[in-house]
Amino acid sequence: MNIESDGLNDLGKRLKLLRLENNMTQAKLGKKLGVSGSAVSSYETLKCIPDYYVLKAYLEYFEVDAFWLMTGRVRERTAVTMVDEGGRKLYMVYSGDNPQIHHALNRIR
Repeated sequence: MNIESDGLNDLGKRLKLLRLENNMTQAKLGKKLGVSGSAVSSYETLKCIPDYYVLKAYLEYFEVDAFWLMTGRVRERTAVTMVDEGGRKLYMVYSGDNPQIHHALNRIR
């Protein structure tokens, strides 16, 4: 597995960013996540890739989106308001980067 081409190198950077933005040491974060401080260091430098449960703990503790944590991108949310035949407003929210959804939304607008 090539860490550079898989974007995992940036995962370690994002994990470190979360910790630093919250003024935490690796040891303190490790306690919150249920792992050692050296494990946190290994995740940040990608000497070890965190498993599902550790990633879930990061997501819950820092309240961040899994898509952002894994890719570094924020999902676009598009809201559309439509009025049905009875005059009721209908609200729809689409998430993601799907070009077909964006094309359909542009046709509705």
